[in-house]
Amino acid sequence: MRGAQGDLFGAGTPPAPVTLHRPGVGDSAGLRDSLMAELPLAQHQANMGGRLIPVPRLEAWIGEPGTPSYRFGGRSYDPQPWTPWAHVLRERVEHLAGERFPACFVNVYRGPADHIPWHADNEPWIGPVIASLSLGDARRFQLRHKASREVVWDDALGAGDLIVMGAGCQQDYEHRAPKGRVSGVRVVCAWCPGKQTYLGHKPGPDGGDSHGICPACRSRVQEGPAGAWRYQRINLTFRQLR
Repeated sequence: MRGAQGDLFGAGTPPAPVTLHRPGVGDSAGLRDSLMAELPLAQHQANMGGRLIPVPRLEAWIGEPGTPSYRFGGRSYDPQPWTPWAHVLRERVEHLAGERFPACFVNVYRGPADHIPWHADNEPWIGPVIASLSLGDARRFQLRHKASREVVWDDALGAGDLIVMGAGCQQDYEHRAPKGRVSGVRVVCAWCPGKQTYLGHKPGPDGGDSHGICPACRSRVQEGPAGAWRYQRINLTFRQLR
């Protein structure tokens, strides 16, 4: 399924500054649920022309002591300590990439409407190499050249895929995770042991959320306790610091 989706997008081979590890890091529902339970996730607001607009994804900024606050888009993120499972993934990614990453920015895409626009992670205090790990359902990832605006790589990343964007990539290229297709996504049921995930959540007729029913416990998802986030894909972007 994932390979077919990648073929549909005309994935091809990533350009020289990017290395794709597939398979990369082992993925499982249990791992993702553990991450979701421990990460300090929040939906922030962006200032768009004087209006505060909810960012279309959940975010977290984690790092070692001394990690600076992350400021962009008119908002600031204070670093939170590494969580146990994020640290485990960090060690696996560092082994594959052959680099050290003291900090990590996390994006959680709850469904097809969540996305991140074209951007480059080229803040002067961020190091030259970035490793991006995708867990969960495959979502489209695109890379384009800054000068020509030509999309040079278009693939579906998920299920433990790891891309390492080497030195020079953020200076010459931009990347994004566009909106996805409307389809079933994984939903966390907070009532079930282990926060069991299942497929079946779909956007409502007004574009909002239409909550499904867990087949294991028959509870509606919105009846669970606060903080039981839904998710489709978890992306961890491991950063070097200058």
